[in-house]
Amino acid sequence: MDDQEAALMALRLSKGGGATDAVSIVRMTDWRMIRFSNNGVTASKVTRETSLSSFMAMGGRRSSFTTTDLSRRSVEDLVRNALNMAKSSPSDVCAPLPRGPIKYRRELMSVGDAKVMSGKLPDVVEVAIDAAISEGAQKVAGSLIAERSSKVIRTTGGVKGTHASTSYDLSVRAFADQEATGQFAQVTTRYRDLDPEGVGRTAGEIAKKAMNPKPVKPGRYDAIIGPMTVADLMEEVALASSAYNVEAGLSFLTENLGKKVASSLFSIDDDPTDEHAPGSAPFDEEGLPTYEKPIIEEGILKTYLHNSLTAKKMGAKSTANAGIVRPVAYNLKIGAGDKSVEDLVSMVDDGIYITNNWYLRYQNTRNGDFSTILRDGLFRVEHGEIVGPIRGLRLSDNMLRLLGNIRAVGAERHWIKWWEVDTPTLAPAMLIDGVNFTSPTS
Repeated sequence: MDDQEAALMALRLSKGGGATDAVSIVRMTDWRMIRFSNNGVTASKVTRETSLSSFMAMGGRRSSFTTTDLSRRSVEDLVRNALNMAKSSPSDVCAPLPRGPIKYRRELMSVGDAKVMSGKLPDVVEVAIDAAISEGAQKVAGSLIAERSSKVIRTTGGVKGTHASTSYDLSVRAFADQEATGQFAQVTTRYRDLDPEGVGRTAGEIAKKAMNPKPVKPGRYDAIIGPMTVADLMEEVALASSAYNVEAGLSFLTENLGKKVASSLFSIDDDPTDEHAPGSAPFDEEGLPTYEKPIIEEGILKTYLHNSLTAKKMGAKSTANAGIVRPVAYNLKIGAGDKSVEDLVSMVDDGIYITNNWYLRYQNTRNGDFSTILRDGLFRVEHGEIVGPIRGLRLSDNMLRLLGNIRAVGAERHWIKWWEVDTPTLAPAMLIDGVNFTSPTS
């Protein structure tokens, strides 16, 4: 069956089996990945995948499923199993899905290039590698992922829509030696907006400056945090703002709606409507039209991200952030400040400059206590100057404390997405006072 037939069949079977509401979403993705290491391409993979995701409700009882097998028999079996699962699931609040027809913004129906510029992707990799080497890297590794995806939504409420988008994700890691590394990334929707030279140069420059790092004593330092790490931290803020996580007791933003949770210098929006941003879409997975919204504005928590169910439970309106199961952000935009990175460094007497981190993990999700490994270039800052590379530190702190201690925000922002950051994030550098650093084994 084609995508339209599969979506309609799942709806028909769901409704015929007693579902009061049902959603079917069919996605088709053409995906190409190029991996490179030791200054050359090591793997190139092309994949096409089609999947059907279905959600159904019987009053307050719900279930969902996803499959990549769109054969008639597979869809019949999965719907039957999902209906049985819904019938046996605990009853919850009844939250009907939106009713159509609904009109969507035309400019969001197709985001980015009409097709992936596949033939030009090896050239992008070559430029990135050469740029990193020109800045002093000895070896360069990374990946370039390009995909064109399309989505069809159909609901029992008469909602229907289509959406397509293209994205290019470039990540470059440069090695000046075994200990001296640098990484940078970019995501964009259009080939012409890719900047492999800039990404490669940034990674190579960080790696070169990171040579011969020295150990430093753990403790509290003022910290300049680069866009790669800012993007990772702010994705955690977006996850904490999901009403699903708030209800589940997994959010450090619980019971803070309308309250000051960050420095007044800090704002973050979810914007699905930017036609040049990789996560944009005209509708959420319940079919509601998307719109831009502040999550935190000048330090005040303005909203949780809702679908119909969480909104009904909390006495709110859906923010059109529905995923099949829980509300999610589309594109995160952190408000720009007025400082260059050099300005931020000049404001620090005793501090550390972080360029990247891996593996953020929580000790207490509800309170926001976490730690993360600091990778790639890490630098000591004294009396307003970077005095040299350092090593052997982990960032171990509390999310709300970091948000409250933001002293300055950078003016230049970068679209970041890579394997540590799933949500496309427009991130600046930040200066945060009194950040806690521990040893890697603590």
